[in-house]
Amino acid sequence: MKKMKKAIYILAVIGLILGACDKIEEPYLKQISGGGDNIVHLQIEFLENLEGKYNLNVFIIESGIISPQKNDEANIGPTPDWMDYEHNHLLRSSLTGTWGIELIENPSTDSILSIALPFAIEEGWETDNISIVVFLSNDDTREIIQVSEQDIFNSIANENIRKVLLEEFTGHICVNCPEATLQAHFLQHSFEGKLILVSIHAGDLATPGAAPYDANFTTGPGNEIFNYYEPVGVPTGMVNRADYQGSTVLFKDSWEPAIQELLNLPQQASIEIEIEVNE
Repeated sequence: MKKMKKAIYILAVIGLILGACDKIEEPYLKQISGGGDNIVHLQIEFLENLEGKYNLNVFIIESGIISPQKNDEANIGPTPDWMDYEHNHLLRSSLTGTWGIELIENPSTDSILSIALPFAIEEGWETDNISIVVFLSNDDTREIIQVSEQDIFNSIANENIRKVLLEEFTGHICVNCPEATLQAHFLQHSFEGKLILVSIHAGDLATPGAAPYDANFTTGPGNEIFNYYEPVGVPTGMVNRADYQGSTVLFKDSWEPAIQELLNLPQQASIEIEIEVNE
């Protein structure tokens, strides 16, 4: 895959739809670092009047990675070393930095943004297993208001419904993590397309060590997110980075009720994703 070391520009045209009249503001350019010869096209529409600044976050995720994992639960897999463990939904990179880039301030109902964002696929990633996760977050609270995911070779349109993001903190020498990951996958199936998963390897139990645990699944953004929220340990996770019963970082038994609580709220934005891959 050819890599292009050039600046990325985001072209966003904001349309404010007022009654029967369409008003299109002047396009603007926002520069971030990075490069690539593939493009993710986004159309974002706000469905409520909101206060504050909202950021665009774009993660690259990889699944289907076979690599050893520590495990203490014999009822779900080999112990103590699960040698052919399949790691899924791994955070590989962020196209928009750790906390996203500022997208819009005080969006109004029917504010529409069209965005074209180039990206690269790094050497060693399995292209068929790559997906793009896009979410909108409040710049002040970091809480997520909407999320969407698209496989890079999947042209099926995203369903326009409210969705929730579960970010799981994990590590390959965490003996309790496979059980928590199994719970996350069960919830994803149970909520029927309304739950998106991201697995963040960070902390001491994700640090590469002696073989066979020498793989490095950590990332700069993942480490920064982990250090900012300071989980008491892994496995833990965040649901839309929102507070649930006094905590943002939750143990697995709290994931389901936290997800359900958020899915009961009105949808505040929609995100449509199309991806061009230069094979």
